[in-house]
Amino acid sequence: MLRKASVIKCFFLFILAFGLQQIVTAFSYISPSYEWLQYIIFLMVICISILIIKAEGASFREYGFLMPEGVSRYFWASLFLAVFYVFVIIFLPGSVAGLEAFPPVSISLNLFLMTVSILLSSIAAETIFRGYIQTSLTNAYGFSKALIISSIMFTLYMLLMPFYVGVTSTTLFYNAISLFAESVFLCFLFKKTKTLLCPIIYSASVTLLYTFTPLKPISSEYAIVFLVIPYIFFVPLVYFLRVERVGTV
Repeated sequence: MLRKASVIKCFFLFILAFGLQQIVTAFSYISPSYEWLQYIIFLMVICISILIIKAEGASFREYGFLMPEGVSRYFWASLFLAVFYVFVIIFLPGSVAGLEAFPPVSISLNLFLMTVSILLSSIAAETIFRGYIQTSLTNAYGFSKALIISSIMFTLYMLLMPFYVGVTSTTLFYNAISLFAESVFLCFLFKKTKTLLCPIIYSASVTLLYTFTPLKPISSEYAIVFLVIPYIFFVPLVYFLRVERVGTV
């Protein structure tokens, strides 16, 4: 009975987050001035996730709300993987199809707000999909099923964010494969480290680095290969991480 209730909460949280995200998308079509809504949505999702955990009387540590000892090593390991991934998806396809240069993002209020949005988005997504959904589904059905279900949910949620709206069907397909592969890696990373710190740092760093890097590869039919291949090597690398004793947040 408890397992069924936990699974229902997983789907409720996903539908809630997904629905709220579509509200932001709809309002963004009306006017860019409504972009401030996304900050409220991200904060709401984070708070609702925390309230659900608290209502269950469960330990926050179990859901990844903990700070490991040797936190700097976790931080730099996650950041290194993010930098390596962005380097691969920009410069390897760029060496095949060429690179496009875009004006660098200037330091401004928009830059600050964009950074805050990316950080909140990463915290919200990882709190939902790695913290609550993966943990709950793992307890209910085991890690393998939790990995597949949470990764499908994560892919659907991310694909329909405003950033992806309006892209071509081919690009959307590439993004779906890439997001699913990313989610699989993040599931393994969270399972190994048992802290949300690592997937949050990784996902936020990848988005920030890719967004603010002025060079982008010209799209090619081989793009999907470069988007997915790094994760084939990242998953085994996760198991070489030395996990320290952890403490509370």
